[in-house]
Amino acid sequence: MLINLFLIRSPLQALNAIEAKEKFSKNEKNIIIVFYRREIDKELILNTLKYSTWSNIIIKKLKPHYQLFKYLNNLLKEFPLVNYCFIGDYSTLINYYMNRLKYKHLVILEDGTATLRTIKLLENKSYHKIKKTVYKENTFFSTFFINLIGLDTRYLYDASFFTIYQLDTKIPLIQNNYAYLKKLIKQIPKKRITFFIGSNLIEGIFVTKELFELELQKVVNYYKNQNIEFIYILHRKEDVKYMTYLEEKLGFKCLKFNNIIEIEFLNLGYIPSEVSTFISSAITTLKILYPSKYTFFKLDTQNINTKFQDSIKYVETQFIEEEITLLN
Repeated sequence: MLINLFLIRSPLQALNAIEAKEKFSKNEKNIIIVFYRREIDKELILNTLKYSTWSNIIIKKLKPHYQLFKYLNNLLKEFPLVNYCFIGDYSTLINYYMNRLKYKHLVILEDGTATLRTIKLLENKSYHKIKKTVYKENTFFSTFFINLIGLDTRYLYDASFFTIYQLDTKIPLIQNNYAYLKKLIKQIPKKRITFFIGSNLIEGIFVTKELFELELQKVVNYYKNQNIEFIYILHRKEDVKYMTYLEEKLGFKCLKFNNIIEIEFLNLGYIPSEVSTFISSAITTLKILYPSKYTFFKLDTQNINTKFQDSIKYVETQFIEEEITLLN
């Protein structure tokens, strides 16, 4: 029987892995390896994978490096050749395995809006120059070491992309329309309420926390004026203590899900009448799955650190192309 291998490290990659398996290799042997750093990531990934059947689910922490290196060598002995390799994680020592693995097909699993920047870099064949591995900076020594032990990411240039986005690119795209998840969704009623999907914006993206608070205050005030209940859905990496402080200060409700939001809507028993965000890619997947009003709030560029401004603008442009309503 043909073996297909999935390498993932985020909840959204887990959801897309399910869709890829159902589309390409439903009746074959499908082994998925979950790499993780934080326990919350592992929990969300495993909760998502429960919605499909796997031949084997392997869980592996990404650190320490020497243990991971040993594990990957053993993995090469166990799985030296696979039919499809679906990869969501192509960082650090994972590339050591990928540069030695033999596969017939390589497919990159989308991981939200971060994918948009990755596709541009792969198309220009410049990803291997920018992507950091075990080093914080690209130096002559780090480049030599990367090539010596095989951490180079240029193998990705031959991959296809499994994505929800319809992009103008030379890279082969395989459309993901969430056909499997749609089968699980029954007729769910709407409720007059707004879910605002949080993003991990405070850590280095906003110039200061105070500027993030200012932007969020505008959003909260907008829905207060609309007389619509407003619930902020916490991103798994957001500071819960700080967001609880803002919850009390600005007068809104925070909610943390045990599953990724695309799955959680199945369990709620209702669809919010409106879903909004700053830059969360979840809004694009939800729009495919659930009938609702979808909006995003444009961020003031001056409040964003310079190195992230182009990425934010690119995501906002993509939202507009996806016909998600812009609110200034």
